[in-house]
Formats: sequence, C-alpha cells, structure tokens
Amino acid sequence: MTQPLGQIKKPSQSLYTNKRKLLLVPNFLLPGNTDEQKKILGQYWQDLIEPIQNLEKSLEKITHIYHELLYLDQENGLTAISNINPHGHSLVETLVREGAQLEITEDRELLAESTDWQRCLSIGLVSQSVITQATEGFQKTTKLRYESIANTIDKTLKVNETGILFISEGHAIQFPSDIEVFYVTPPSVENVKNFIQEEIRQMQQKMNENISSNENEEEKNNQS
Repeated sequence: MTQPLGQIKKPSQSLYTNKRKLLLVPNFLLPGNTDEQKKILGQYWQDLIEPIQNLEKSLEKITHIYHELLYLDQENGLTAISNINPHGHSLVETLVREGAQLEITEDRELLAESTDWQRCLSIGLVSQSVITQATEGFQKTTKLRYESIANTIDKTLKVNETGILFISEGHAIQFPSDIEVFYVTPPSVENVKNFIQEEIRQMQQKMNENISSNENEEEKNNQS
C-alpha cells in the first residue's frame, strides 16, 4: 500500500505498530554535470531531509537503506554511491552515520545483464530480429531485477522496522502486501522533472536538425 507524503497528516506511530514501513524516494541519475543540473538536483536532495526526518519521528528511525544499482556491502557501498549518485550521497551517508544499514540491494549478475541489453538497444540496432531479442532480454532481466530487489527488502526489513529505498521513477517493483510504503517527494521534484523534459526536448531538436542537415547535404550531392 503506497501513501503519497502529501496526503499524510503526521502519521501516528500506533497505527503502524507491528508493521514494516518503507519510504520510497524517487532517484534521478542523470548524465552530465552542468551548473544548472547541480543546482536543481542539489536543492531536491536538500529538500528531502525534512520530510524524511518528520516521518522518522512519526514512525521509526530508518534502519535499512536500499539503493538501486548497489551490489556492494556497506563498507564499499558508500563509495559506490558517491559515484552513482553524488547528489544523494550526503543524505545516505548521514542515515548510515545515524545507525542505518546500507543493504546490498541488487543482484550483481542480473544488473550486469540488464545493463548489457540496455547498451545493445542504445547503439541503434538495424536487424529487427536482433532488436526484438535485445528488447525481450532487457525486459526479462529488468523484471527479474525488480523481483530480486523486492525479495531483498522482504528478507531484511523486519516487523516494526523502517527502511528507505532510492530508486528511479517508473520502476515496477511489487512490494510485499504487509509493507506500508510512503512515497516521499518535496515540491522541488517538479523542477527536476521539468529539467529532464527540457533536456530531452533539446536532444530531440538537435537530432532532428542533424537529420535535416544530412538530408540537405545528400540532396545537394545528388543534384551535382
């Protein structure tokens, strides 16, 4: 059961006694490192601190941290997150310092296979049969990845404990029915989404301009 943070009015701890709680935080792992991106993502992660702290006061202190793409233990995991998610690293590090356990979240082999299929699809395949095979392979391994993450949470998160999961939007994880899920987003998440949409728009515009330029060049060559 997922409850958007905006609809939660100071949840009473007694309502969630003998239950497992999970805070679900949208993760944004963006390529590039522009000043605008740093500003927008930095503000987003800063704005997450207060609602997470408020939920900890109402529920339980966070005892388990789950982060997509993480297949290392806590000793090496914080270093990995500083590379995977530099903007969110400080928040994760603070939770660990306050006593939370950074869990091995992903199955390393499934993650590697899913990544390889994704790379295949991104290079611009020509053969339809190969495209189909790569698409099906990616969908299958992604599904298995999500099932693996759900199983990890199910095994490690105990009754009367609270965990937090950082994962990209659009995931298809099916959480165990006895886990109360709280979707945590500050208003600044809209700035992140708008930034991503604008980046995509500019990329598409540039791609269309390149295609048009190539077509014009080809037309000139044919005329000559």
